Amino acid sequence: MNFSLNEEQLALQKEIIQFARKELNDGLIEKDRQATFPRENWKKCAEFGILGLPFPARYGGSDADIIT
Repeated sequence: MNFSLNEEQLALQKEIIQFARKELNDGLIEKDRQATFPRENWKKCAEFGILGLPFPARYGGSDADIIT
């Protein structure tokens, strides 16, 4: 089985990294020490579409495969 990312997956990965750096980095070290991830950040992830990646489109997800 090939676990390499295709061009579309690599582009999505790049977008997600940029999103995380821009939206989730504030206070990252302290949040990591406290083992917390604020509800506000979960909402940002949901709005960006990360949380819906593995779910079928008919349920509002992205229909992404397990590798994505």
